[in-house]
Amino acid sequence: MSFSSCLDRFVSNNAEQDIFNSNSESQEFPSLRFVVQDNSPVQLGHGEEQLGGRVNFQPHDFFELQPVHDASAFLLRQILHNHNNEDSIKIIRALVPALEKCGPATPVLISDIILPEYGTVTRFEERLLRQIDLCMMVGFGSKQRSRQDWAKLFNDADPRFQIVNAQINPLGIGLLQVHLMS
Repeated sequence: MSFSSCLDRFVSNNAEQDIFNSNSESQEFPSLRFVVQDNSPVQLGHGEEQLGGRVNFQPHDFFELQPVHDASAFLLRQILHNHNNEDSIKIIRALVPALEKCGPATPVLISDIILPEYGTVTRFEERLLRQIDLCMMVGFGSKQRSRQDWAKLFNDADPRFQIVNAQINPLGIGLLQVHLMS
């Protein structure tokens, strides 16, 4: 099953980063429709100037309940790494009522750094990732998370969440596929 046949409506929560990505993805997958959400009217305005058609821009604060209830997937692209666990749990919990109304296989996709376990990458890679982790702590009071950290975070938000797939990139952004199990 291809990406384009799995999804027909895709919701993302970061206009600044997703304007370019939605444009390229909308061209690659012509049957997909995108909803890009951000709480910044400025960011949403830039997107409306650059894109249109199947890419819809919607104001939304991800601490509030998700208003889209018919999505095929929800994408949080580099959102949760900017927030401590308490705020991240609030963001995740705001998705739960929408996920309960969507189809049972509707994933939450987390596009973010997934720290590898200690000792599983080279010392250079380890040092680089831990430096980023320290920057997140100092700058935002947040942290980068390992797969285990992500699993705990989602479990703390709602014990029905389960990570069903993880693509870990030791030098960059990975992807978690998380489902709300019934």
